[in-house]
Amino acid sequence: MEIEKKYLLEESVGKETAINFLMEQLCLTPAPNPLIINHDTYYDENNLLSNLGLNARQRKVGEQTEYTLKIKVDAQSIDKRKELNFSSLEEMVKFIKNNLNLPISNLTETLKLVTKRHLYYYRFINTLIEVSLDEVSIYFNNVSLKPFYMIECEFKKGNVQELEYLNNAIIKMPFLKPCNLSKKDIALTRINTTPNLIRKRNKK
Repeated sequence: MEIEKKYLLEESVGKETAINFLMEQLCLTPAPNPLIINHDTYYDENNLLSNLGLNARQRKVGEQTEYTLKIKVDAQSIDKRKELNFSSLEEMVKFIKNNLNLPISNLTETLKLVTKRHLYYYRFINTLIEVSLDEVSIYFNNVSLKPFYMIECEFKKGNVQELEYLNNAIIKMPFLKPCNLSKKDIALTRINTTPNLIRKRNKK
């Protein structure tokens, strides 16, 4: 089970300013490997998965590749999601077809995201929460869009109430806005409101 909170960074605020402020206010410490670059490819078929609150993703980090299916627990929120991992796209499709009873025999690529993730830890007694500043670049139909920035706080272990404490502290910060959308949904929203991409779609 994935439990996390997401926040969008105001475009007028630099990422260094934001993370320095967060480190000072929340006493964050850098992770042993503070920079991770994720290459994500998202899949769907006629928006069937998206309409049911499912995210199908391939993630490449260095030489490692993993396929992940995320399933909403609460239709109104993405704070909690089941996360299932697979070794191949075919294995994931088979699970969706057989276990979720969806009429899917194939999945097609919808978009690509490249995320530069700066990773930090929030610790309190036996509680560990990962706090990441993500710079997300969108690639669609060979067009690169301006990146957006997010803060993600993911509960790892200990007392889950500490995530709410952290949330209450973060939402007071004027440059962060609570977000109930996944990176994929934010990216698709930007694609659907970008004039040149709208024209390309209408020509198909």
